[in-house]
Amino acid sequence: MLGELELMLLSGDRNDQLFSLKYLGRYTDQQAASILFELLKNTANLDPEVMVTALRLLLQDETTQYKNSSEILKNIVLTYNDIAIKQSAILTIGHCGDEKEMEWLITLFGETNEISLKETILQSISSIIPRLRDFNKRALSQFLLDCLKESGIRIRIYAIAILLQLNNKDVAKYIKEMLIIKNRDIQTEMLYIFHNYNTPEFSYFLLSLLKEEYAIAHETISILQNLPAEISEDIVNFIGNMYRKNGIDISQAQTSLTIKPGKIDTSK
Repeated sequence: MLGELELMLLSGDRNDQLFSLKYLGRYTDQQAASILFELLKNTANLDPEVMVTALRLLLQDETTQYKNSSEILKNIVLTYNDIAIKQSAILTIGHCGDEKEMEWLITLFGETNEISLKETILQSISSIIPRLRDFNKRALSQFLLDCLKESGIRIRIYAIAILLQLNNKDVAKYIKEMLIIKNRDIQTEMLYIFHNYNTPEFSYFLLSLLKEEYAIAHETISILQNLPAEISEDIVNFIGNMYRKNGIDISQAQTSLTIKPGKIDTSK
């Protein structure tokens, strides 16, 4: 079956290729990846939809062992102007690249003015990092700090996410600076990306966002409800103290806070 799909993909017309890719997506092994890279070696006459589909399938496959995979993908990035093709190739580089490709992506970042491509480059770099045993963290951190000066909001968000990967000591400050931007979409995305960032300091900061002016109370409470037990107990006590300072007896309230293992909850 795989051989028939390969023949159809490499020698058929556009419809044959799309049909082949539909069923090739059921295979995620090295052989399937090799067939896709064979297709992408010569892209001169390939339909854009065929290229994007093939590249997206590679994100599901084991690609790190295919010889010259990164070179094929970099050639596509440099050859085509279609944004969807470029983005798909850049993401796939993140799936199989190493430190050399990460450095290439950083250079590419500086050479493009397209915000969506810069976002994709950072996503790709984030995918490469877990596979690296040793790399220049200082140089990468400086690049990411420069990214925080970019106008694109998601560029800054993704840069902060990678700084968190690198255990940057100032990452909490950068997250807070983004969360106080009074834009619900930005704040919601930040909370989604950093929902596992459970530190006492950050948890107390989230409490300060429970104001009408931020309009993200639901999202913030969702995070606070899933804190580790050692943090949630302190948070509950902190909230209780705030009530008492304002002369409110929470023991008589219709809705009170209760502590469950690793969770803050409300009960009526």
